[in-house]
Amino acid sequence: MKKRGRKVKMQKQAQLALFVIIALIVIVAGISFSFYYRRLTLHYAETVRNIVDSQKQCAAVVLDKAIIEIAKRSGYFVVPQNVSVSYANHTVALYYVNSTAVIPELQAVDNAILQYFNSNQNCSNSISGFKVSLKCYKVETMQQVTMMQCRLHLSKQLYRARKLIQVYSDLSLYNLINASHAIINNYAENPGYICIECLDEIATTYAVNVSILPITQEVNATINTAWFFVKPLNASVPVLRFAVEL
Repeated sequence: MKKRGRKVKMQKQAQLALFVIIALIVIVAGISFSFYYRRLTLHYAETVRNIVDSQKQCAAVVLDKAIIEIAKRSGYFVVPQNVSVSYANHTVALYYVNSTAVIPELQAVDNAILQYFNSNQNCSNSISGFKVSLKCYKVETMQQVTMMQCRLHLSKQLYRARKLIQVYSDLSLYNLINASHAIINNYAENPGYICIECLDEIATTYAVNVSILPITQEVNATINTAWFFVKPLNASVPVLRFAVEL
């Protein structure tokens, strides 16, 4: 019995020693990898900064294109067919039809810009041996600029990094969308009549230029429309295009 008990005790001690050895190996390996990873991070620091800068520049170019294109589409990623009107291969949304105002809110326009960006950006690729992936998740249109928030993922061998970045565009639909709301609210008071003096006041208030193009039944056999073109006061783009039913 004593020999058997001694044998069991020795087995337990051997198991404990084995566990201690394994734990030490894991700790040493963790410390070594942490040290190696810090050195790797420092080694790649400048390259990563250059990649981040290049991705921001690329994203800013695509964001500009997204803002310009969404403005052409009346603030939609795809102009809804039930409120769309076409002329000479151009399609815009009716912001006033069947005695009803149908205008996208600013948040919906932001979502359309983001959808266009994610559908058309090609900034994600391989740079300096790094696998690069850019994913943007929020657009916010402000009065002077448009800001987009993105996640940038980088990887190379054992190295992994995720950067949260902000991309800015000097283009903004803020005043254009607000001016369009004012135009439609004014038009809804007397449908079928366009008050030129009122448009001048709205243009002054929101620092925009407003142009009108009457379109007759060439567009649609059932309605006549007036197309509006709203753009910043001192810039040629973006141009917010929309129409109303006369």
